[in-house]
Amino acid sequence: MKKLLAVLIVALFSSTLFSQVVLLEEDVAGDTIPETFGPNLKNYRHLYFEYGFLADKPEGTGLEMLYGHSHNFGIGLRYKYRMTNFLALGWDIHITEWTYRIKQTDDKVFPNNIKHKKEKLTVNNLGLEFYTRLNFGKRGNHIGNFVDFAAFGNYITGASHYTLDVLDTVNVNNAGRVHTTNKDLIYLENINYGVKFRIGINRYIISASYRLSDLIKDNFVDLPEAIVPYPELPRLFIAFQIGIH
Repeated sequence: MKKLLAVLIVALFSSTLFSQVVLLEEDVAGDTIPETFGPNLKNYRHLYFEYGFLADKPEGTGLEMLYGHSHNFGIGLRYKYRMTNFLALGWDIHITEWTYRIKQTDDKVFPNNIKHKKEKLTVNNLGLEFYTRLNFGKRGNHIGNFVDFAAFGNYITGASHYTLDVLDTVNVNNAGRVHTTNKDLIYLENINYGVKFRIGINRYIISASYRLSDLIKDNFVDLPEAIVPYPELPRLFIAFQIGIH
């Protein structure tokens, strides 16, 4: 019995040793193509979502914002090319919606001086961004910690001015509430551009977006009898982004 057990142990040991030698001789790892796509590899791309709030004031008089209700929403596809372990370059393509809720004040001139129950301007953008990323801290094949410096350009794909009025008495259509949406707004520029700064930890990002260009066309004025230049819309949004990776 002891002899049989000894033979089995030797056979098992020999078989294991032989298997190990074959693996080393075959050098399977040497035949494997190194991966280049991944969060901390040469190339990477991913979707992201963004939601944020307006963070500065209009330029000029006659326009005040409701800041808790003025926001932006966006979705984009971001690409990253790793130059070194600490430096990466990239671009993204995105669609964003900026919503400016207008406060109803006595001196309101944008886009006119009529007061409403609710009023907002919505601007939809299709944009392209280029950025430089500085990575810091230890990480494996993960996005890790980083800061981004970016420049963006947007084309306005659509814009609308919306109002809601609640009537004291019904109107000629026997309605007590009136919703109005105005489009083809001739006072907006078609192109806008600016800069961004981001700081991120893996998929979670805080982003600041500042528009350098004007949204309101030069010297655009209100109704002829008012002759009041439109104020420029606020430029800064602070947003939270989450990467899908």
